[in-house]
Amino acid sequence: MDDLRIRRDRDRFVAFSFAAADVLFELDEAGAIVFASGATKGLFGTDTEAITRIAFLDLLHPADRRTVDFAIRSLQPGHRLEPMRVRPNGSEVAVLLGGCRLGEPDNHCFVTFSANNSSIDDVDPSQVDAETGLLNRDSFLRRAQEQRRVAAKSKRSSAINLLDITGLDSLGAEKSEEETAKFLSDLGSLMRANAIGGALAGRLGDSKFAVLSGENAVAGDIERGFNELVAESGGGGALSLSSAQVSLDGKGLSDDQSARALIFTINSFARSAPGEFSISDLDGAWKNEALANLRRGAELKKMFDSGAFNIVFQPIVDLKSRVPHHFEVLTRFEGDSSPYQDIVFAEDIGLILELDLAVCRKAIDYLKGCDTAVAPNLAINLSARSLSSDGFVDKLLGELEQFGEDHKSISFEVTESTEIDNLDRMNQILGRLRGLGYQVGLDDFGAGAASLSYIQALEIDIVKLDGKYIRKMIDSPRDRAILRSMAVLCEELGVKTVAEMVETEEQAVSLADIGITYGQGWLFGKPIPTVPAPPVSSASARVDRAWRRRSIA
Repeated sequence: MDDLRIRRDRDRFVAFSFAAADVLFELDEAGAIVFASGATKGLFGTDTEAITRIAFLDLLHPADRRTVDFAIRSLQPGHRLEPMRVRPNGSEVAVLLGGCRLGEPDNHCFVTFSANNSSIDDVDPSQVDAETGLLNRDSFLRRAQEQRRVAAKSKRSSAINLLDITGLDSLGAEKSEEETAKFLSDLGSLMRANAIGGALAGRLGDSKFAVLSGENAVAGDIERGFNELVAESGGGGALSLSSAQVSLDGKGLSDDQSARALIFTINSFARSAPGEFSISDLDGAWKNEALANLRRGAELKKMFDSGAFNIVFQPIVDLKSRVPHHFEVLTRFEGDSSPYQDIVFAEDIGLILELDLAVCRKAIDYLKGCDTAVAPNLAINLSARSLSSDGFVDKLLGELEQFGEDHKSISFEVTESTEIDNLDRMNQILGRLRGLGYQVGLDDFGAGAASLSYIQALEIDIVKLDGKYIRKMIDSPRDRAILRSMAVLCEELGVKTVAEMVETEEQAVSLADIGITYGQGWLFGKPIPTVPAPPVSSASARVDRAWRRRSIA
C-alpha cells in the first residue's frame, strides 16, 4: 500500500512538473540520476532507462557544468532553483533548467528541462570579463536595469548583491598561472549559479562583483560557495569576501529615479578603494542616499541645461617653438576649484551627455565672439559614453552645423576611453567627425592595457600621453623608453602626440628630444578665462613673456 501511495505521489509530481517542463530528473546527493521521465531522447539522445545512474552533469555542455554544479550543491531543502539557460552536451541550443530540493527523507534534488530554442551565446565577447566569464560593468548595468523594470512590472522581488573580495589581486603570487585561471573561472561560475537566469552577474572592478538574485535566493549561499571554493583550491591565503544585499524595490521612486539611483550605487561601489565603501550600511541607506543624489543630479542638470558654469582654456604648446598650438577647454562650476568630483558624479548618474553638449555650446559661442583672423584653436573633451549615444552624436552635429564651415579652430578629445565597448562602432562615429573636417584625439594614451588596440582600431589625429610617464621620465629610464616608443609608433602612424603634466624645463627639453610633438602643463600656463591674442614670437621662438604671465596669472 505504501509503495502504491509513493508511486501515485511520484506520478502526481511528474504530472505537475510536466505542466511546464519537457524532462524531469531526480538526482541523489552525489548528483547521479536515479529517475528520469520525459523527452530525454530528443534532448540528450538517450532513453530514460539508459540515462539512469549516470552523473547528471555529464549531460551538460562542459562550459555550463561548473555553474550548474554550484547551483545544485547550494540548493537548500524547501527551495527551488532560479531558472537558467544551459546547453545539453554537444549542443549550442539552450534549454531552460529549473528544479527544487524537497529535503527529507533522502534530500534528493528534482531538476526539470524545458525547450528554449535559442542560442546561449547572445553576449558580445567585448562585454564579458575574460578571466571570470562574467559581464563587464557596463553590460551588467544594462542587464540590471532591464531586470529592475521586469521585477517592478511582475511585482516579484529581486536584489543586487555587492561583493568585495580582498586578496584577489595577490592571488597570482600564491598560485600558478593555471591555478589562478581556474580559480577565477570557478568564481565566475559560482556567481552565475546564484544569479537570475544563471547569467546576471558582473565584474565591476578587479575585486568588485555584483550578482542579481531573485526571490528564491537564500542569504549566505554565495559566501558558503566562496568558502568551499577557496578550500577546494587549497586555500587562498588572505582571500576573504564581504557582501551586502540591496533590494531593487523602487516603491516610492519613479522609474527614472530608480534607474539613476541604481547606476550611482553600482558605480560608486566599483570606484571605491578597499575598505572605503561601507557596504554593510547600503541596505538601510539605499533610498535616502538615492534621493539625496537625485537632488544633486537635478541641480547639475539645471546648471548644464542653462549653461550656468564657466569654461577656461589651458595652452598646449609646440615643444620645439614653445608657441601655443591649441587650448584645451576645461570646465569650472564654482570659482577656480576643480569640478572633478561633480564630473565623476555626472558620469555615474548618466548626465555626462548633457555636460558634454553644454560645453560644446559654450566653446562654439566663445569662438563666435572672436575675430575670425585670430580665433584660437580649441580642443573640446567628449566622453566615450557620450559618443556611444546616437542621440548625442546627432545633437552634436546639429550644433556644429550652426557653427559654420570653419573647422580649423575645433578638435575633439575622447575621454574615458576605457568605457569603449565596441571599437568598430566608435571608429565609425569618429569617422563622421573627421569626415566633416574636425580632428579627433584620444586622452590618456598608455593608461591601460587596451591602448594599443585603440590606436590600431581608431583612426585618430592626436593622442595625449598619460601623465604618469611624464612625471617619472627624468628619474626613470624605463618610463622614458616607453615614452620614446610611443612617440615613434605615433609618428609612423601620422598621429601627433601631447605630453600632459609638464611642470619643469628639464621635462620639456627631454620630451622634445624623444620626439613628442606638444606639451601641456603649468610650465606653459594654468587654465585662463580668455585666450590672449597670439604673441609676437621672439628670435628664440619662445612664448612671449607677457603672454606667459597672463597665462599663469
